[in-house]
Amino acid sequence: MNRFFLKWLVFQLLFISFFTFGKEGSVGILVKGPESETGFPYIYPNAIETWSGTYRYLESDIKVYFTRGFILRPPEWEKLSCAKISGFNPENTVFFYQGSSWSLLFMFSLNESESYKASTVLSPEDQCLFVDKFISRLKYFLRDSDVKLPPLLPAILEFP
Repeated sequence: MNRFFLKWLVFQLLFISFFTFGKEGSVGILVKGPESETGFPYIYPNAIETWSGTYRYLESDIKVYFTRGFILRPPEWEKLSCAKISGFNPENTVFFYQGSSWSLLFMFSLNESESYKASTVLSPEDQCLFVDKFISRLKYFLRDSDVKLPPLLPAILEFP
């Protein structure tokens, strides 16, 4: 077989699989991050070392904040349970989760300057699907990670 044909065939297969795999609605994709920041949202004032990433899922942009610092949660935050995960809800489109040695904050509604492209707000059910999948993948990545290095945020989250 001709080497040119073989290269062309591999390129075509990769090109086709990229568009099949990347359909919005089936995956959440990390489009930006992880980026180092100072200050954890909704906890004021603070200088906590934070890492953030922006995800695109179901035509929506989601900002996720991660810290290994301890977060003293305000008592007025309402408890919220998703299918597998329990956390707290500081606002309608925000979800806070605290692991044993780290914390996450999901912001499901971004202003236009933070948004990757035109964005819609996910339904509460879709927010829970994202949170459940994200946390289970993050726990897998963190089990062997070095705490001195940035967290390994999942690049792709596959949904059924």
